[in-house]
Amino acid sequence: MKKLLILSLSALFMAACSQDEQELTTPNDTAFDLKIFDDTNFGVYEGIFSTAKGDARATVTIKIIQEDVAMATLYFNDGTTTVARSKAPIVKGEAIDLVAFGGNDISFLFSADADGSNSSVTDVVYKKEAADIITAKSTSRVPVTSLTGSYVCVDCANPSPRTFNVMISGDGTGDQTYTAQASFRGNTYNGNGAQDGCATAGNFDYCNVGDTGGISLGAGTINWNGTVIYGNSLVDCTQLIGQWYFTGSANDKTGTFSTDNPCASVLAFEDFEDDTLTYTTSVAEFTDGGGDFFLRTDGNDISGAYVVDNIVNNSFFAAMDIDGEGASLPVYLEFTDLTLASGAEQLFVELLLAEDDDGSNQDWDDSDNVIIQYSFDNTTWNDLLNIEGESGGSAFNNTPRVDTNGDGFGDGKEVTNVFDNFVGTFQNNGTTNPTASGTVSIRIQFQLNSGDEDIAIDNIYILEAL
Repeated sequence: MKKLLILSLSALFMAACSQDEQELTTPNDTAFDLKIFDDTNFGVYEGIFSTAKGDARATVTIKIIQEDVAMATLYFNDGTTTVARSKAPIVKGEAIDLVAFGGNDISFLFSADADGSNSSVTDVVYKKEAADIITAKSTSRVPVTSLTGSYVCVDCANPSPRTFNVMISGDGTGDQTYTAQASFRGNTYNGNGAQDGCATAGNFDYCNVGDTGGISLGAGTINWNGTVIYGNSLVDCTQLIGQWYFTGSANDKTGTFSTDNPCASVLAFEDFEDDTLTYTTSVAEFTDGGGDFFLRTDGNDISGAYVVDNIVNNSFFAAMDIDGEGASLPVYLEFTDLTLASGAEQLFVELLLAEDDDGSNQDWDDSDNVIIQYSFDNTTWNDLLNIEGESGGSAFNNTPRVDTNGDGFGDGKEVTNVFDNFVGTFQNNGTTNPTASGTVSIRIQFQLNSGDEDIAIDNIYILEAL
């Protein structure tokens, strides 16, 4: 992948330089021990790059392992690379102050403290266009993972994908810190984030991610959240998917983002925005215009008192008092016979959930639930993610939460009036899929039979590990 073009006067000089560059710019060299440079300005700095217009994005590796020359390599999401060399020596153990790097396509100034902390890149120019690079020192204690990605805004004047890159500081386990980089209206903007709530599923870990203050854009702010999936043993990958919200102006916008190199392929995605549907329902969708409904909605055909926040784009699926119009419970929203693409063992269902806030208390009774299930034969259904009322002093009017232990009561993450990410995961193996079926079905079971007992759903991803 790393094809470097070196202008030279002789074939011998070309071969020598090419070998030198390969040695300096290979970020995954197993013989290279980050630990020996942990507390110096030497070592490897990882980062992310975007043009101001968001039409080019890359991960960045800057290797400083000898004083006479340092090498920066940009790995673009389309598989191409470009290289820049330092124009002045870098002395080990001393602060790096605005050292110029340059190459055929890119130039910038690089700085860092004597111990490698507080690295910064300024005056970035790529093919005569303004650009931005963010870096951090990758150490044995705090390795850095850089991911290129993009965001989509279907309601914007320019609906083309634009840069949303992420740099993760940490080893992928437990709480981590994030730096996000986004292009917007000809400029790049940066903000911080974090992950928590991690769990393990086979060869993968998955965590909640989100901003810690948002990305400031003049008078507005971009907030974002989602799910990150890491390969934790045999699988080497990191994938981030989620949604963003721009607020603070008369033209608030929302959309989705994803990183470029996935851990899992998308078997189905449903955003409930148009009539191109990937799901079916066990009863016809309906609403009485008030508090009895089971349908895809933008909020205009149900009670105006029903409010959930952080809707992505315009529409979502909502259900409340489902038997109020005569439906027999339970009812289902179904994704049927999805073709398994890779045959890999691990599958994920990631979605947004919310419910209307009833103020002092919530209204889920012990008989209420929303359960996500999977089946490889459409006969045997297994629970994947259960939302139940928490155990309270009464069998009535309790808060909906994830049931983590299968006892029929919610004891985990709460479903609030703000859409948030929830993840369920299961395996495709001889136990769960004894007939080795090449398809899988996902359904959401609804058991909500009274006023104010409700659920709202958006942005469903059904994923299969690669």
